[in-house]
Amino acid sequence: MQAQLFYANLLGNPALLAKMAEYGVAQAQLQAVQAQVATVGSKIVARSQSATSTREVTRTRDVALRALDQWMNSFLTMARVALADLPQQPDQLVILT
Repeated sequence: MQAQLFYANLLGNPALLAKMAEYGVAQAQLQAVQAQVATVGSKIVARSQSATSTREVTRTRDVALRALDQWMNSFLTMARVALADLPQQPDQLVILT
């Protein structure tokens, strides 16, 4: 992240710290902002990882639902064939679909 690099370079350079002090910005203030930038950076990474995890879980769920749907279609086809001689049973299977 560019802001992290900026504060690291600024805080690592005594000449730049002296210039900042001339403008009324103390080293402690810069360190505090650097810590805030680091916190935001870590939260961005965590959010990105969470979004990736959510997408993976969604994909896994979708694959499982497609497999279940295929299995149910096969099951219902076999059940209709198996129950073809029983007049009410195929109608009750239609309600389940």
